Amino acid sequence: MRLKYLIVFLLLSFSSIAQQKHYSQPKGIFRASITVPIGISVNVSYELKLKKNLTLVPQASLFSYFKIRGEYIGSPSYTNYQSPSLLASIFSAELRYYFNLNRRTAKNKNVTNYSAGYIGLQPYTASNPFNGDDNYALDYEGNNGAFFNLGVQKQFHKHFYYNLYAGALIGSRSFKGSYAANVDPAHVGLTLGYTF
Repeated sequence: MRLKYLIVFLLLSFSSIAQQKHYSQPKGIFRASITVPIGISVNVSYELKLKKNLTLVPQASLFSYFKIRGEYIGSPSYTNYQSPSLLASIFSAELRYYFNLNRRTAKNKNVTNYSAGYIGLQPYTASNPFNGDDNYALDYEGNNGAFFNLGVQKQFHKHFYYNLYAGALIGSRSFKGSYAANVDPAHVGLTLGYTF
């Protein structure tokens, strides 16, 4: 009779431990990923837990951008296409607040590795192009800035995840001076990656 109670107790204990593992978040998550569609970037990041719903995500990226450019030659139509490539690095540290993490946990939904919606503040530094020259003066230049982001992140396999986000530029400054850099006022991205 005591053996039966012991088995029930052990099963309930293991079940409780499994649920805590499923719903509690690790102190740090290391990831490697690729982001599209505005250019392609290869990223490494580490999501650090600050509080239950608050994390800091330092990230280093190698960014490649292909821009099709046309030139007018004697007519108002594009007759000469160029497709220059640009290669640069981007470093950022996004502060994220997961606004629906508690609700998802209460509904027994998967919240593994912060699988939830978030708002974020992402300051960044983008280098000058490694392979660039003066042709990129109007298209891209090294700058500092910050984005305000809205996103959703989800782990869909033991090691794979996606992050879909959109953000608005708060401000930017060029390395060349104190003027605003030529950065798109908004960005969107889909990140697919591997969690270690």
